[in-house]
Amino acid sequence: MNKLYRTVILITILFSSSLLAIVAFPDTIMASTQNTNSTLAGAGFQPEARQADTQGHANAGTDANIQESQRNHPPNADAGNNKIVRESENVELDGRGSSDQDGDKLTYRWELVSPKNLKIKLYDANSADPNFIAPTLDSSTSKVTLVFKFTVSDGNYPATDIVRISVTPLDTGGDDPNDNNKITTLTVIDTGEQPSKNQFFASDVCGAGTTAYSYLASGVKWRTFPVTFAIDAANSHIDINAAKTAVRKAFAAIDALNQPAGLFFQETSNYAAAKIKFTWKYIDGPFRQLGYTTFSYRTDTKALISATITLDSGDKYFVSPTERCGGSGSLFDVQNIATHEIGHAINLGHVSDRLQSMYPSSLAGETLKRTLGNGDIKGISTLY
Repeated sequence: MNKLYRTVILITILFSSSLLAIVAFPDTIMASTQNTNSTLAGAGFQPEARQADTQGHANAGTDANIQESQRNHPPNADAGNNKIVRESENVELDGRGSSDQDGDKLTYRWELVSPKNLKIKLYDANSADPNFIAPTLDSSTSKVTLVFKFTVSDGNYPATDIVRISVTPLDTGGDDPNDNNKITTLTVIDTGEQPSKNQFFASDVCGAGTTAYSYLASGVKWRTFPVTFAIDAANSHIDINAAKTAVRKAFAAIDALNQPAGLFFQETSNYAAAKIKFTWKYIDGPFRQLGYTTFSYRTDTKALISATITLDSGDKYFVSPTERCGGSGSLFDVQNIATHEIGHAINLGHVSDRLQSMYPSSLAGETLKRTLGNGDIKGISTLY
């Protein structure tokens, strides 16, 4: 065998041994490679595999930051601080402390959740700071707490908060001069006359008339509903139950307009606590002054607080099952007079149209005023 041939055989054997070693001991070779890389890294050399691994971790952190920045966060609802206010006072709710960390545009909604039987009108209810007139209270010793639920939304998530408004009675006994200075009382007097004194009145005058109406005080009205009423018919000198039924029908005639929406009046058995009191007492005897209505209201909020309707027990009354246009006799129809006086109790004034319930004089025997005229209806609808 020549020398060249022996050299080729030797190289082949050595190369085959190396391959066998690699196949037989791969873990050893990998460990040796890792040790080598560690040694090189210590010398300032950064292997490409290590760079890829480091870059991969960096990408994962960046993705997490992007996801966090893109995630929508719920808003924070802040309904403001609890308050103590006077009855019939103008109250402002304040949700302007609400926020959204994403800077989203917020929408607002306020809702009275307690007491559930109380109706309060919120002005600008879908704003952050609406206002309302605090309810009038049933007696000078009562108190009510209003609970409002405030909902804030960013279009994706809602958030809620609660605020409590404690309503206390007005101090009208003199201890608080500020309260006394805010109260005004008005009285309007109505007359009754016999048809024989004016033949035009005695004729059959029918119809709903014009749209004329007036108010006793500009902008004054009831602002808390339902308005409670009570009837004391002990001095009416007719059947008490019949008298009360006639007065209830007068309240119902206004309630039927549904202005404002829902129940306007609600009868209570507690006469002392009623917001509108209806009674009889002696004034001046037959005819002349038939009755009067007195009401009180706050000058700052123009909210009616109370009213008293008094009919002259010196006049004679009847309750009729039917309605007619003209008038005759010497008795006055309870429902006819009551409809007119309740009109005053909600701030309707007198008009010169004889066909309206709010015409200032009533005829004996007349029942026309039981039905509201065009002007009466327009006046109530415009005010409420």
